[in-house]
Parts: sequence; C-alpha cells; structure tokens
Amino acid sequence: MTKKKDPQKFEQIINLLGLERYLSQFPNSLSGGEQQRVSIGRALLSDPKLLLMDEPLSALDKSKKSEIMPFLEILRDTLHLPMVYVSHDMDEIEQIADHLVLIDEGKIKASDLLSNIQSDPLLPLADSQNAAVSINGIVESYDGNYGIAKFKVEGGFLNVPTSPMNQGAMHRLNINANDVSLSLEYGNKSTIENLIPAIIVDFKSSNTSQITVVLNLGHELCGSKILARVTKRSWDRLGLSVSQAIYVQIKAVSLIRNKR
Repeated sequence: MTKKKDPQKFEQIINLLGLERYLSQFPNSLSGGEQQRVSIGRALLSDPKLLLMDEPLSALDKSKKSEIMPFLEILRDTLHLPMVYVSHDMDEIEQIADHLVLIDEGKIKASDLLSNIQSDPLLPLADSQNAAVSINGIVESYDGNYGIAKFKVEGGFLNVPTSPMNQGAMHRLNINANDVSLSLEYGNKSTIENLIPAIIVDFKSSNTSQITVVLNLGHELCGSKILARVTKRSWDRLGLSVSQAIYVQIKAVSLIRNKR
C-alpha cells in the first residue's frame, strides 16, 4: 500500500481498517485476518464505485472472522460504498447484509430485504433446521440492575440481556424459530422475558411432525415478521389458523451487531 497518490485517503483507510500498527511489518508476518484487511485496503485505494467480495472470509477460522467483520461494517457505514458480498455462511450474511439475493444452481430464487427472505415459508431459509429472522431494534432503555436492554421493534418491545447500551442506538436482533412458542392467552407467570401479541400470517408443514409459522408482531399487520417452529399436534390442539391473533413467547434473542 502506498500513500503517494492520495495521502488523505490512505490515512482514512488505514484508520478505518485498524492497520496503523502493521505498516512497518512484512506481509508474511501478518495473520490471515490481518492480511485480508490489507487486501481490502489495497482494493479501496483504487477508488472503486462498488466493492465485490467473493467468500472473503472462507479461509479464516471463526475467531479470525469475528476479528474482521466489525471492520467490514465500519467500511460500509462510513464510506457508504455499495458492497456485493458473496457467502454461504448465514452468520456473515445476517451480520452485514441488508438486501439478499438468493441463488441456487446459478439461478436467482429471490431478491428482497434480508428479513423478508428469511421469513418467506416458500424459500429454503425458512425451512432450514436453524431458521431465524433478523430484525432491527432501537434501544428504548437499559436496566443496569439486571443487565437487560429494552428494544423497540416494529410491533412491540423485546428484552435482551446484554452489556450497557446507549438509548436510541439501533442494533440488529436475531430470533430463531425454535426459540418461539405460541399461546392463546396472555400470562406473565413465566421466566420468559418476551411475551408479545402477534397475528398468524402464513404457515407451512416442515415435515411430518412440524409446522413453520410466519407471524406478524403486534395487533396490526405492519409489525416485524418472525418465525415459530411448532408441532402439528400443538397446531391442531390449539386450533390455530391464518389471521388468528395469538401471543408469542420468545425464549431467546441474539444481538447480532450495531446498525447504522
């Protein structure tokens, strides 16, 4: 990397990627994650109009991926540079993507907002064993006594155990279908922190014993969509159906990342 052509831009990229301490080192002395950050910096110095990243972290282990992902988020949010990110790793996709193009055997199966594709019962993500939906939440308050942040999401509020957070900050939350159960009645005598009204908007049989349910949070059909995985026996026992108002019990919510 060289700063002769545009010193100011060079310094900006070095700072964004956290490369200051490595400028005097030889490439072969850097770790895999550090080398990848240098490669990204070299690409950015060419002043691209779009950044294409094809499986950029596939050669890195989990710890190295965790090291480099925050820098990719900083680049996206700071430089406002369109990024096409190709990956088979849903953890990476959920952390960095806003819009998802789903490709299968070279053909585009879907193109939409990430959460819309995750919650579409006709697409493979909703049918997978670890089906989950990523939604955005804004910190409403933080309870320091219990270490719980209250997030405002479309259709309600979610309580998430986490370290201290600033009020008004936006974060991405992930809700796994297997962590969501359904109830016909509201009851707060439970260890589950999140009990929210919702409406059933769709469903699909996942296999001979389970059903994937698409839910809209809140009393109206304008809330965030999430998924629930329930047994067919429970579905029939409760007499559940599309357009029915119910309550969702969310056992766990994962905090994925800061969002711009």
